[in-house]
Amino acid sequence: MRPILVSAFLLASCLTAQQAKQVVAEINWARQQPKAAAEVLKSWLPLFEGNRYLAFPGEPRLRTQEGAAPVKEAIAFLEQQKPLPPVAWSDRLAKAARDLAEDQARDGGLGHKGGDGSLPWDRIKRYGTVDGGVGEVATYGTFGEPGDPRRAVLALIVDDGVADRGHRKVIFDGTYTLAGAAWGPHPIYTRMVVVDFATGFLRDVEPRPEPTKRGAFAKELVQELNRARLDPKGCAAELRTWLSWFQPGGVLVFPGERPMQTAEGPKAVREAIALLESRQPVQPVAWSEDLAASAEERVVADGDATSTVMDLSTRLARHGGLDSPCGEALTYGDFGGPHNLRRALLAMLVADGSHGRRTLRLLFDPGANRAGAAWDTHRRFGALAVLDVAGPLHPIP
Repeated sequence: MRPILVSAFLLASCLTAQQAKQVVAEINWARQQPKAAAEVLKSWLPLFEGNRYLAFPGEPRLRTQEGAAPVKEAIAFLEQQKPLPPVAWSDRLAKAARDLAEDQARDGGLGHKGGDGSLPWDRIKRYGTVDGGVGEVATYGTFGEPGDPRRAVLALIVDDGVADRGHRKVIFDGTYTLAGAAWGPHPIYTRMVVVDFATGFLRDVEPRPEPTKRGAFAKELVQELNRARLDPKGCAAELRTWLSWFQPGGVLVFPGERPMQTAEGPKAVREAIALLESRQPVQPVAWSEDLAASAEERVVADGDATSTVMDLSTRLARHGGLDSPCGEALTYGDFGGPHNLRRALLAMLVADGSHGRRTLRLLFDPGANRAGAAWDTHRRFGALAVLDVAGPLHPIP
């Protein structure tokens, strides 16, 4: 989110758990005593200079985007706001907030998208499965010296420069029962505050299964591929049920599960259905330890930030030459539960975001007679499933 009440002076600061917890305490003060928060904001109004600058006593002037107008608007809002129950501190939400704060402390980023492309839901999901909704607020500035959590919270409530006052709405959303915060340095705006909210956690992140169990999941994924190859029209019928679960904007909501933002919306599912309905059954593929080893290398590299993901042809070359076709399918998600390999396979067939449904064509290629797979938990998305398929394997001369 764009900066609020930004100072021109940059000062060093440390990520402080005490100040982070104080931020949540101040949010609870505002939720429970909105009229008291309004009184504090009224004391800001005489401090404005002209249409842009706010000058707290003994501090450098702060340049605002809208001047006093959003402060007056926030006061009016708070005077009408009914008290809300406090939110409870959540270590898991604090870790999610810290992920963004540490990221932006390194690269000077702004807003809710992390340097790795993660959004608030992605980061919160690293630490548990949420039962209901989530929200995030972020603000940047000095917040006085040595940094006042109450001023940061009031800046979020004022929401200078944010047209829909989205931060204010999140803070006063009565459905949220949990919150965790991070307070830390920012290379451009001195300090930043991130607060993540949730209605509640349903379950913890799944522990990583033992290798033998992960191997069993991998073989089950290949079995699901064979069921699909033998009954493509049955797969099409399953995917047809997905169409009724799309909401505007390409959001897919399976019954009882969190919303998922797709890249192509129902278009990708419809294309997969049409291709499956036109397909004739093809022979099952045989399990290949060579291809499974290749898929496992892909999974391991994906989970290790220090590793380089080796391309498929290089990985397979270590196991012998390949005839066409050969290729790889992979998908990320919780699949409605960490071990729902059928959902993972169907997600591969849809291949949302991969135009032309090339993955589906590969997995149903009659020339592919072998497959290997790998499955593992994934910190950001819940799980990662990989399928490598190929034609006959010939030993390297």
